[in-house]
Amino acid sequence: MGYVTRYPTEADEPWPQYDADKCEDNLDDQPVDGVKFKSDRQDGLPPLVLGTGPFSNLYDDSANVTNDVFLRITRLALRYGINAFDTAPHYHPSELVLGSALKALRKEFPRESYQILTKTGKFSPSRKDHDLSENMTRLCVERSLKRFDTDYLDVVYLHDVEFNSSLNPPAGNHVLALSDPKLAKEYGLAPEDEGKIWGEGDQRILDAMDVLRSLKQEGKIKRIGFSAYPLPTLLRLALLVRHHSKEPVDIIQTYSHQNLQNSGLSAYLSEFRGRAGVQTVMNASPLNMGLLTTQGPPTWHPASPELRRAVDEAKEVVADSRLTIASRPVKIEDVAVSFGMRDVSSGPTPPVVVGVATLDQVHQAVASYVAVKHPKDKAQDEQLEQLEQRVRHHIEERGFKDWSWESPQPGT
Repeated sequence: MGYVTRYPTEADEPWPQYDADKCEDNLDDQPVDGVKFKSDRQDGLPPLVLGTGPFSNLYDDSANVTNDVFLRITRLALRYGINAFDTAPHYHPSELVLGSALKALRKEFPRESYQILTKTGKFSPSRKDHDLSENMTRLCVERSLKRFDTDYLDVVYLHDVEFNSSLNPPAGNHVLALSDPKLAKEYGLAPEDEGKIWGEGDQRILDAMDVLRSLKQEGKIKRIGFSAYPLPTLLRLALLVRHHSKEPVDIIQTYSHQNLQNSGLSAYLSEFRGRAGVQTVMNASPLNMGLLTTQGPPTWHPASPELRRAVDEAKEVVADSRLTIASRPVKIEDVAVSFGMRDVSSGPTPPVVVGVATLDQVHQAVASYVAVKHPKDKAQDEQLEQLEQRVRHHIEERGFKDWSWESPQPGT
């Protein structure tokens, strides 16, 4: 199934419906240590958001997406108080899988008890399949409403807007653009360029945001925004939308930018919040799209062979530490998630979107969060933080600290 997704102009496929009453429910399906997240944020988002990209074949071609494990993962997350779910039509069939799971759980968790964050505009990795037209945007939102059997979506992003953006940065350390006026000008971040439309792609994004704004006024969406990989593109477009609409973007999301290899988001946060007035900034993929995992990234991952090699060596640093959490050896996933959850600025820490494919990964994410935010063993937490810094130092020595790849990739 991989990347193949259907446009909303085509008939949606029937999907098997889960039955929560017939689903396995044992000790693994229960929160540990009485952990229950409660949000104190104005947007109501929990500190952890469940990323459902793995509810598909994107990361594992052999994944059985009709398996009850995805129902169990959804239920376990909700029992932990992880009551927000990030999905997208592009993560096909994630919306169908998650929608079926949430519908099956409505006795235990009614619609108002969780938030659905989905996207529109991206239907394959190719530029030609990034469609922000009014008709496609409306059809995509209407299809998502139907898939989730709901009359509103909490968040809808324009998905990976760099594929439409008229100006994107090359690969490199994008944090430097915040202190280098020449780079700021090159990336479209100079103060005098905040309202500049660089081409037809920028206008398509502005027009699509107007469509989402209309759907918001109709009550079908609560918050609107966009997602992208390059931080300079996100900031430039947030400033552009604010300039032309006279109101800030509700929410933006970047990924792979607050992790052991690249922590550029921490440098950009004050720009997003202050200069662009963005209300909510989301931090997705502390595992760097699978790069920072024991298994390693999928074949399509844009990391270069040199970066992959540096991370493989960093895994050895973790293994050699012999550190344990909950009586088990620490893995690179633990170190990556814990780093992604640490405070990154003087303001509120962005919610972390963590993609999971097993019940154990849900428990691991929660354990990492608790170990960082509410350490029972401060000495152990200090050891974990020191290990995070050793891994980051190792990656920095190989020239990949805060290094961002080019997106879109050449030839897409």
